[in-house]
Amino acid sequence: MTHSGEPNAPSEAAVDKPILSETQDTDADAQPDLTVGIAALGADTTILSWNSQAEQITGYTLEQIQTLGLSTLFAPPEVMQHILNKSRAGLATLSDYLQFRCADGRLLPVMVQCTPQRHHDESEGQAVLVFRAVPHQAQILRQDEHLMVLGRLASSLSHDISNHFNTVSLHTDLLEDEVQDLPSEWQGSLAESVVDIRSEITRLHDLIEDLLALARLTRLHREPENLEAYLVDLRPTLEELLAPHDIALALEGLDGLGEVALHHTTFRQLWLNLVSHAIDAMPQGGRLTIRGERLATHVQLEISDTGGGIPDAQLPLLFLPFHGTQSESASLGLYVVQEIVSAHEGAIAVSSSPGQGTTLIVSLPLADAQPTSPA
Repeated sequence: MTHSGEPNAPSEAAVDKPILSETQDTDADAQPDLTVGIAALGADTTILSWNSQAEQITGYTLEQIQTLGLSTLFAPPEVMQHILNKSRAGLATLSDYLQFRCADGRLLPVMVQCTPQRHHDESEGQAVLVFRAVPHQAQILRQDEHLMVLGRLASSLSHDISNHFNTVSLHTDLLEDEVQDLPSEWQGSLAESVVDIRSEITRLHDLIEDLLALARLTRLHREPENLEAYLVDLRPTLEELLAPHDIALALEGLDGLGEVALHHTTFRQLWLNLVSHAIDAMPQGGRLTIRGERLATHVQLEISDTGGGIPDAQLPLLFLPFHGTQSESASLGLYVVQEIVSAHEGAIAVSSSPGQGTTLIVSLPLADAQPTSPA
């Protein structure tokens, strides 16, 4: 065992040992945690080893899991693929709640962690995937704690920023009036400066709205709403935002989507942020398509743009706060979208190729497949 300053990740040979093997070295009575499975992944995310606990939890042998692949067994598969993509980029996933379809057909709730073993000089390396079976109630409690922390932070920041925002906005109004009273030959550069200030004020306003949306996530009261009717009603608002940028909006496959438990105001913010992302992605104009599909227990919404796409290296960073692609400024936009989706007990993933546009995939549970949130 290496005794350097930083602990080493488990080697491939160690993966088949019980998860508490180091504890067993010092305590012969210690028993391995049979609710934890470990898989060692290659640089291309192929499965190299599959420990005995993973086999007991899932019912699949190493040969079977290698044939089937992880993305086909974890639900939603898009989220699992996103985790694997992050691993290939050298980024760890600390905790994501998914469902694993076991060999006997059961959907087992699991917490997934994926940690790269090495990532030198931007080279791809191996990773260790750990998944732990967790009771449904434990998932709910953990999500509630996470949202509570986010809510406190968002409320505090939004309050402080709002005070500064109101002051700047007021002085900008006064400055604009003063500029208009000046002789026309003096107005040019000053008028442009006022326009720039107003643009920054708008961006600040959007940031505050994002923070308030995060704050509301701690006290969401959702009610079942017909998703088709909701999107049709929202369409004029979205088209009004897209039209100045020469972007057309298309709605497809909305018939019979059914009801989803929504918080009306917060869910609206999700769509405003998605439209803002689409505008940034299509500076020359284009087409934004919202396509729906009803599945057995979920509704899947695909939001596709005809922009330039996102480089593979940036995909794992897309949902990080204040991360911006080459075509957009850094903001909370898609991070807020991810948190809103999570608060609605859904999942979000992304698919994109440079030059071929980007598709965001949102999966939401049907209202008749889950209890309505308490008040």
